[in-house]
Amino acid sequence: MDNNIIDKTFREKIDKLSGLPPDVAWNSENGWNGYTEKYLSKRITGRKIFLYVSSSAAVILIAISSVLLFQVARYRTITVSNNSGRIREIVLPDSTRVFLNKDSFIEYPSKINEKHNRILVSGEMYLEFNFIKIPQYLIKAHNAVIIVERPCKLNIRERIDDENVLVTVASGVIKIMEESNGEGLKLLVTEGNYCSVHKSQGLAYTSANSNNNFLAWKTGILTFNNTPIATVTDILAEYYNVDIEIEDKELAYCLFTGSFENQPVNFVLDRIQSELDFVIKISGNKISISRKV
Repeated sequence: MDNNIIDKTFREKIDKLSGLPPDVAWNSENGWNGYTEKYLSKRITGRKIFLYVSSSAAVILIAISSVLLFQVARYRTITVSNNSGRIREIVLPDSTRVFLNKDSFIEYPSKINEKHNRILVSGEMYLEFNFIKIPQYLIKAHNAVIIVERPCKLNIRERIDDENVLVTVASGVIKIMEESNGEGLKLLVTEGNYCSVHKSQGLAYTSANSNNNFLAWKTGILTFNNTPIATVTDILAEYYNVDIEIEDKELAYCLFTGSFENQPVNFVLDRIQSELDFVIKISGNKISISRKV
């Protein structure tokens, strides 16, 4: 029952008292004063203590909440996507530079340290770890786990339609493992080499990088040195986002040498056609290569 109701009820009761002897020094007012002196003061003191404890608890709770919110804000996850047709450059909190190709995605902690060092990537990107400020970075691209412990530069390609995750080391050295194989099966990949991690079979292997154009998406430079036309057309198809078909399969083994920098696809095709005496036809987004009759 509410204490105020109890006080009111007690007051009404003692006001109705009557028939007391005249020599008794007690009346309704004395009764009320005695009651309030004995009980009400204790309740007020109790209320003060309760309010003090409650206020202190509230202050502590607010302080704890503020710290937790600060920690959450301090280590929140940052997500960056590049949905444009241009290269996007970002700088991570530790000064690592990242160049995102189109249709690419990266997720990283707002403050990178020993406990918050995991980076999630998808698409294609070039990372420059010029200053290593923590013992280890962990980069996850689908089922490939890339471990960076020293300054290095690497290109990661993880496209949805690709069967493999390709990691090419431009400088330095990294470690790579397939996530289900555990810590004991790390591959050491050094400068000038690449690692391929199969998405469904979980297999990983490393080899020398023979693709001089793995960074063409970033540099705009295409270089071919006695390269089979079949390889040239594969690279051109991806770089220019076109469909190229070699109608005469024997032409696939013809070799081509040339270098281009930020040139349109028509310019490159004209050069191939004139040097190899091919017939190249363009119809919208489709290109066909055949032998001159």
